[in-house]
Amino acid sequence: MDCNYEKIYEQYWLHARHAEIQRWHFVATTMIITGGLLAILKLNENATFVFIFLAIFYALGLFVLKSLRTPFIIFSRLAEIIALNELKMDRKYARFFPQNNSSLVQEKEKKNYYHWAEKKI
Repeated sequence: MDCNYEKIYEQYWLHARHAEIQRWHFVATTMIITGGLLAILKLNENATFVFIFLAIFYALGLFVLKSLRTPFIIFSRLAEIIALNELKMDRKYARFFPQNNSSLVQEKEKKNYYHWAEKKI
């Protein structure tokens, strides 16, 4: 089976970018609505319904942003997995998956050794 991983990689990144743009449009729309409601509050100081609406609006907005973040995470991680495993991208360019860095393990072992040595003295 011949699989074109470059095309799949490109499509995953396009989907991830689309999800990110949707989030930015939602945030911009939210800020415009909030600005308008705050202007109404300045004109009419007894508008408690505006406060209630803002609280509900932000609570719903939080859930919408969370649901819009999920496709971005899925598509961007899958694209990176394809790039690392199939397209043989260098690990130093990985954004989401850390490098296999053996020097960190050696540094931790060195700290443990020095801690043990200090107790002996």
